[in-house]
Amino acid sequence: RRVAIFTCISNPDLTDTQKLELEFTRGMTYPNWETPFYKELDGAATHGWDAMEVVYDESKPLNVGLEQVGHDKLFFPKSCLDIQDAASIIRGYDVTINQLKGFVENFAFDKEQVGRLIAARANKNDAPETLRIYKKFCKYDNQVYVSWFSLEHGCDNWLKQPIPLVLGISKKQTVQVPQTIMGPMGIPQQVMQPQEQWVDEPIRQYPIFILPYRETE
Repeated sequence: RRVAIFTCISNPDLTDTQKLELEFTRGMTYPNWETPFYKELDGAATHGWDAMEVVYDESKPLNVGLEQVGHDKLFFPKSCLDIQDAASIIRGYDVTINQLKGFVENFAFDKEQVGRLIAARANKNDAPETLRIYKKFCKYDNQVYVSWFSLEHGCDNWLKQPIPLVLGISKKQTVQVPQTIMGPMGIPQQVMQPQEQWVDEPIRQYPIFILPYRETE
């Protein structure tokens, strides 16, 4: 009936959270939502562990998607006991040329670097169907940044420069915004006025979670 139980942090006496829990459950149990979990269980049973990533996905009801990463596509220091303590972690993707072109148009990937990858595969009958690129997460000033890169075909810069990770988590803040008012003698002038806006909340945890294989009832 519910996939999570909520408690109000600011008001612990508020105990009636059933509507929130119901709507959260409806949003998270979108069609085929179980599939990544099945894949993760198969991967964990085979290798001992696998991982899931929480991604921002506007096609899902709450803009939250769950993706199975794959044991062979997640890279982090093997001596690190907690993945959240790693300076950086990397996820590999196998993508097609058409996908890369879409990344340039839709996600501001560097056109020159992507062009090098595409040109290297042009008119080659023995070229693989996909290219391997990587997404890198790192923490700077206690905030997660994300970038994309490739190790193939002469790429000498990022496919996409590091930027703060955005997962759609935001909070309301009062900020100063410029507004035009009529000043003395009817001359318009700009002044700073307080205004409430929703701003992106800094992400402090890597959105990747390792789920080890274990027997349960």
